[in-house]
Amino acid sequence: MAPVWAVVATTALLVAFSMKSIGKSQLQRAALGNRSSCEYAEVYLSSAREEMEKLREVAAKMRFESRQLDASSLGMLKENAALTKARADLQRASALCPTNSEADWLLSVANWYLGDECASLYHLGTAQRRAGRPAEALMQYEQALLKCPDDRLSLLGKAVCLRELQRDQEAIALVNSQRDALASTSEGKIVVGRVLAQTTDTLTAKRYLEEGLRDNPADIAAVFDYERVSRAANQVHEGADFLLSLGRGSVPTIGQVYHIASAMYRETKDLPAEERALREALRLFPHRAVLCYDLRVNLYNQGKKAEAREFAQRSIDYDVNFFMQRIKETGVDPRA
Repeated sequence: MAPVWAVVATTALLVAFSMKSIGKSQLQRAALGNRSSCEYAEVYLSSAREEMEKLREVAAKMRFESRQLDASSLGMLKENAALTKARADLQRASALCPTNSEADWLLSVANWYLGDECASLYHLGTAQRRAGRPAEALMQYEQALLKCPDDRLSLLGKAVCLRELQRDQEAIALVNSQRDALASTSEGKIVVGRVLAQTTDTLTAKRYLEEGLRDNPADIAAVFDYERVSRAANQVHEGADFLLSLGRGSVPTIGQVYHIASAMYRETKDLPAEERALREALRLFPHRAVLCYDLRVNLYNQGKKAEAREFAQRSIDYDVNFFMQRIKETGVDPRA
């Protein structure tokens, strides 16, 4: 295996070539009020990218002037205020957009420059995991745990990777052996809940997920697991009530959470509650065709046909391709 510093240095170069700016289409969607959590993350990423590029040049110059070009850059920019600020922005971006690995690649480099080797390895593993490489991620988490056996974040990452690799028994054993330590934070409660969701102990999984999601409702993967364990525990309506209660503050993904709650209400045939959840989602994302379409179906089933036709037309206006595809799938034209 290559030295850690070499991996981080290579990562820095790869990220430098993958820099992106906020696109016009993203700004247009934001202007329509349909800003996704990843578009919020892009705001933090755009400033952090520029700062990280400058700091890479500073580190390279320092190594050149010290004639130690082949030396590790671990801790080279320790206590650098600009780097600390960039790291904070990257942490926000990583939390907002868990499907994008770029923030964690950059966080790995930032923590290496700041002298935090364990955090650097953790974020390197997380970047690998978010890029769809759980086996490589697991190796990084285990390397971090060799250096820092009590690193809670790497323990969490290892548990998630074991689950993603379908090594469920190992994941469950790890969680059960470290449950108190892992569940000491909201993020840890979510990981414990997601791992236990693979067992028959659905009520315990549901409880941990609820405790974690109250503080971090933006974790959509956990929301999907929560939906599943609520169904397994025969508590679909109660689960939907919980998800609908999460809409506190300006969490960008909460509209998607409301949409999931609406589907759970629909499963229990509580049409008024489904309508309420869909209207809450549309309040945050007023130009989403799928929300308009689903609300149209709900209103029609409640006998509110005039308003149902209005939302059918809105769905067409926002995304005619989606609308026609839905007609093809269902064989029903909701404009009728």
